[in-house]
Amino acid sequence: MTQPQTNPELELARDFIEQTGTHLFLTGKAGTGKTTFLHELREHSSKRMIVTAPTGVAALNAGGVTLHSFFQLPFGPILPEQSQQPIYRFSKDKINIIRSLDLLVIDEISMVRADMLDGVDAVLRRFRNGRLPFGGVQLLLIGDLHQLPPVVKPDGWSLLQAHYASPYFFSSLALQRCGYTGIELKKVYRQSEEQFIALLNAVREERWTPDVLSALNERYQPVEQIEQVERYITLTTHNRKADVINRQNLGRLTGESRKYVAVVDGDFSESIYPVDFQLELKPGARVMFTRNDGSEERLYYNGKIGVVESFDAGAVTVYCEEDDQRIRIEPVTWENTQYRINEQTKEVEANVTGSFTQIPLRLAWAITIHKSQGLTFDRAIVDAQEAFTTGQTYVALSRCRSLEGLVLSSRVSAPNYSADDALLQFDADLEAKAPNQAQVQEAKRLYQYQLLADCFDFSEEVSLLKRWLNSQNRIANLIANLPAEQLTAQVAEFEQKVAIVAGKFQPQLQSYCAEGIAAENEALSERLKKAGGYFIAQLQPLFNQVEAFHFEADNKADEKRLRQIVDKLQERVQLKLAVFTQLASGFEPALLLKARAEASLLLAKKAVKKPKAPALTEADVPFPALFEQLRQWRKDTADENGAPVYTVLQQKALVQIVCHLPGSSNELLQLQGIGPATVERYGEGVLAIVSDFCAAEAIDPTEYPKAALPGD
Repeated sequence: MTQPQTNPELELARDFIEQTGTHLFLTGKAGTGKTTFLHELREHSSKRMIVTAPTGVAALNAGGVTLHSFFQLPFGPILPEQSQQPIYRFSKDKINIIRSLDLLVIDEISMVRADMLDGVDAVLRRFRNGRLPFGGVQLLLIGDLHQLPPVVKPDGWSLLQAHYASPYFFSSLALQRCGYTGIELKKVYRQSEEQFIALLNAVREERWTPDVLSALNERYQPVEQIEQVERYITLTTHNRKADVINRQNLGRLTGESRKYVAVVDGDFSESIYPVDFQLELKPGARVMFTRNDGSEERLYYNGKIGVVESFDAGAVTVYCEEDDQRIRIEPVTWENTQYRINEQTKEVEANVTGSFTQIPLRLAWAITIHKSQGLTFDRAIVDAQEAFTTGQTYVALSRCRSLEGLVLSSRVSAPNYSADDALLQFDADLEAKAPNQAQVQEAKRLYQYQLLADCFDFSEEVSLLKRWLNSQNRIANLIANLPAEQLTAQVAEFEQKVAIVAGKFQPQLQSYCAEGIAAENEALSERLKKAGGYFIAQLQPLFNQVEAFHFEADNKADEKRLRQIVDKLQERVQLKLAVFTQLASGFEPALLLKARAEASLLLAKKAVKKPKAPALTEADVPFPALFEQLRQWRKDTADENGAPVYTVLQQKALVQIVCHLPGSSNELLQLQGIGPATVERYGEGVLAIVSDFCAAEAIDPTEYPKAALPGD
């Protein structure tokens, strides 16, 4: 980071994110390094993360995606009962990302409503662990609640206020269930004057004392009286006001005009254009760079001010007085991204879906306060007369490096609304509950313990095995390649050799972890390595058996439910195999998380191609080919009738026909599930298929018993 590495709050935040599973709200005044922290985290974190933001511009600046697009949230209020009802279908790629996620970053959290955060919670629980808030994903929420607030229209709040104490994110029902910690960055890097910092703090906290108002209004000066006004940028509340100022100033210049038209490729919405699609410039035009220089020279940065000196078809030369430099700037490209899984590395990465190429300049006699967020100026004229919140005024004032460089174009007065009680209480709670290094260590200890405890918890696997057994016993006319008796024995063996053994180790694990950090305990490390080998040996045969399990049932709803149970069991066992394989070589939290995520992706890839139902073998019926002919006949007949296949003949009846090879209507009637009406309607066709098959295969049907199978 560009800030000193000794910043205690930044170090604390880094430890919470990297070494624990605690949800973190990272806040701080303007210029305290929140954005820099996020950029560094993206570069160096071992956790699988995505970065989101509430608006397209904020997402573009953060190098992420919008909350609405990724989680497919509606734009209106999301009531608690609505958030539980899936509205949209999610792509397989997006589901895979969600299931393999460790960390969700939401930048500019101040603009996120409580109901939106609950909508995110519902999506995460839908595709992950439905019992845990946010599906067990860690949250990093970045922003300053004293800057831009969430947008809530009166009619929307009338619906939400019955469920939420306030519209702010901290009133989210899911967030209140799981708890979180908050860290406020204290060191201000943008400003260094104590008086100016104190004034900004007073505005941020809405302490409009006479002394504060007097000190601010000393900076008031009519625009026409400002010396060297061309060196200032005006920050105003609305686009229309900024556009008027820029057009008027550009119109006063007499030189040749040139227009630069952006090139848009792929998916890049007009609402997130980072600069004007058509940029008109003249020599002498005041401009602001809208990108950081990606070259080694680092000649310009987002927010740097200069004056157009000359231009040609492909570039613009800008003179910057602050460092007496002439910079030739060519078009650059902004990329719109979506997250996807890299098939080779299995990592979550940003995939470019569209681009916007333009000269990275904006007319800069004036810009809106909203667009100034995150920028820093040496000289600024603030027009906050129509500011709709104190937060907007604070954003504008805090863009300036010094009080000397700040000019107010209108006097500031105390707002005619009171401070938000919910916000004041939240601030007080945040300050009172500020964490320390000891709490980080405790959170780290608990996090590692929970990671390991989850590895040795087989309650869900036992439950799925028992549900499998119950379903197999309950479903009528089920044909399966694993008899119920064998499955019963398998369930009992799993409980004895896996679940009970793991359960006995849980108290020992808790004792080990109570002593300190699990990853630093050598004795525990050795136990985990041995446990890894033992459980791999127990789980691999079960996984092979589950993977090879095939079945068919007449009732497709029953068949679907059993398939879901078996698929879920296969997923759980594969995950356990992955984590115990990792534990067998030593416990390292980051590697354990990676192994777990990659196992989820491997299963998702296998699930893309649904396996065909296998043909029955000699172990199931004596003549699989005849069975297939009868099944095809049954399907064709059902299609003609527009009815389910089991209304023609049940699966069990087909099996008995193949085993007994009936040669007459009377012999058909001896078989269970075949009555007079069935024989009258379909008997002739069935007997013809059996007869033709026997003739073709030189089979004597009289050699086969004509009674029902034993046990039928």
